[in-house]
Amino acid sequence: MEKCGIITLYHKNYNYGGILQAYAMVKVMEKLGYDTEVIDYCQNYKDLVIHKIKKLQMSEIISILKRKAGLKAIHLTTPHIRAGISNRVENFEKFMEKIPHSASYDESSIKECRDNYNIIVAGSDQIWNPGSWNDIYFLKFAGKKTKKISYAASMGVELLTDKEAEYLQYAVEGLDAISVREYEAKKIIEQNCSRQCVVSLDPTLLLSGDEWKKVGSGSDERKYERYAFVYLVGVDKKQRKAIRDYCDKERIKILSIPHAQGHYKKEDEHFAHIKMYEAGPREWLSLIDNAHIVFTDSFHGLCFSLLFHKKFVVLDRTDTSGKKTVNNNRQKGLLKKTGLSEHKTDACVENFRQVLRREINWKYIDEQLRIQREHSLQYLRENTRRE
Repeated sequence: MEKCGIITLYHKNYNYGGILQAYAMVKVMEKLGYDTEVIDYCQNYKDLVIHKIKKLQMSEIISILKRKAGLKAIHLTTPHIRAGISNRVENFEKFMEKIPHSASYDESSIKECRDNYNIIVAGSDQIWNPGSWNDIYFLKFAGKKTKKISYAASMGVELLTDKEAEYLQYAVEGLDAISVREYEAKKIIEQNCSRQCVVSLDPTLLLSGDEWKKVGSGSDERKYERYAFVYLVGVDKKQRKAIRDYCDKERIKILSIPHAQGHYKKEDEHFAHIKMYEAGPREWLSLIDNAHIVFTDSFHGLCFSLLFHKKFVVLDRTDTSGKKTVNNNRQKGLLKKTGLSEHKTDACVENFRQVLRREINWKYIDEQLRIQREHSLQYLRENTRRE
């Protein structure tokens, strides 16, 4: 059996969507007949931080530092929150250990595995975001006989600087095939690099809802009364207030995971009725699966709402300065593909009521996902096959 390596955001990645797409990518390549593992690449943290800081405004840097400090403060002053977040990390690590993976490598040692794989796949997640670019995510370390492709690699931007465009031209040289997650990324690559590029589904959507239900079914199955699962990555106070007003009027409890993504969010402090500090990936899946409705500004929150046939509302994600982020393009694109664009709305009670009154034709949604899934799998079949 040929060996496949996956380069993605895996090492100590305590992000629900990020680690679930890594799990899915391994499962999909196994189904295609490969002995597959994630290559546990640990990017130099200092270099990554410096690289990202150069692209941020000072107000954003200050906000991030404040939130990091806030998380440390509640760890020191609030033992039950510290314990809950510690359990969350433990639940993530238990899940990650079950994903087949290599020994850990850094920039200086990753060439040791260059000839270990017949094929290496770069993707998915935002491994091609200019804020974290390096040669490894473009598979420059791989051996000459190794087939090298990307799958649904995300850039998370709409435009490049001249310097970034120049690096990208060099970076994609040597890749046997290129697949990205957004049409914006496809446009950037085709215009700047003169390379053919396809848009593919996020790996999480390559597995069925039933497959994902099994992944989440072994988690803590405590039963709550009817609840709205609220998964907001952004920090918009108006969104939280509107959700709280809606749920109070409808007599629905709010269940959420405070301070997710490793940042302190003051907005989370007095928001939810039920706070699940300890939820890891399996618990996160179960919370969506058992929810009455879902409110989210997260792309993967939307993905699993579709896979689990949940009533849902999608909101724009805002950054620390209150501006809408380019991540919203991913939600917009997937909603358009499934004919559910009206489920993305501004935050107010009446908008929520209008969205949640609409009946969803789940047979149609499943069929649209099946068609897109087949296109994506065909790309993998064609570009992993040996000549």
